[in-house]
Amino acid sequence: MFAMSYDSNGLAGVKHGSIGARALSLLLMLTLALSCGGARKGSSKHPKYDPNVARYRLLLRDNPIDSGEAFRCYGACQELTQPDAYLECLSKCPAFEVTKGVACAPYELPPETACITARRLPAKQEIDPAYKVVAVIAGVALIVALGVPCTSATTCGAYYYAAPR
Repeated sequence: MFAMSYDSNGLAGVKHGSIGARALSLLLMLTLALSCGGARKGSSKHPKYDPNVARYRLLLRDNPIDSGEAFRCYGACQELTQPDAYLECLSKCPAFEVTKGVACAPYELPPETACITARRLPAKQEIDPAYKVVAVIAGVALIVALGVPCTSATTCGAYYYAAPR
């Protein structure tokens, strides 16, 4: 199928002996190009489930009930500064939805969609009492260590000063 040939400089090359070999190499290149070309990180159509997330979304342009009313309602909610009041206002708009476990997609922005992702804060953990004891002991040791250079009657710190009389 393949034959070695040498050019005028003595370099070896491969000659394809049949059209089938060229078709096979073309098919392999095409397969490689198609398999690597469309795969991007995070390009899945279905969002990943996260139990600590909730998506609050109002479709604006493609609102199934009334896109004009959705835009007016969204505009009226913009003057609110408190997050709870803002979400309460948006929840009264047509086709407002809450989806637990899903975050907003990067493209879900006005004028297409008003989308807010809410994340649950991790529970605050209490500091272990043993660490508190170690911190107090280390603090006392630091204060004592810093006070040692000034106990001498003739020196205080890194510089020599005359002792006060």
